[in-house]
Amino acid sequence: LVPIAPRSILKNTMQKASAEFGYYALAASELEYYIYEQSYRECRNEANYRQSQMRAIGDYMEDYHILQGTRSEWINAQFRRHLRDSGVPVECTKGEAGIGQHELNIVYDDVLSMCDKHVVYKQCLKEVADLNNVAVTFMCKP
Repeated sequence: LVPIAPRSILKNTMQKASAEFGYYALAASELEYYIYEQSYRECRNEANYRQSQMRAIGDYMEDYHILQGTRSEWINAQFRRHLRDSGVPVECTKGEAGIGQHELNIVYDDVLSMCDKHVVYKQCLKEVADLNNVAVTFMCKP
């Protein structure tokens, strides 16, 4: 990588922190995402795309609500399984405050490894959602 690449800068910063101060940084990732009943492809193919309304999976705000989280478990279980099989250990998933909003936490690791896992995490969820003809977004309050 080139020296100005974000990965190079982070790697150099962590090496400096270790060499000069004896610090070793760990990080975890807690991303929240929304799941929609239709895929992005389906929305694009609708005649009036701009006016189409994507429907969130879920009926109401589900933060810590067991039943609503169970209704979307079929897809969240796939996310966890594929992440695990990709070497990204999942700590937990749960429903969140927004309609169709969920949270998935991955186990902490050294900072550079966590950055790699974070990228795999987002790509995995997008691919698994697409294979199931649903959509997922990491936008805040879409």
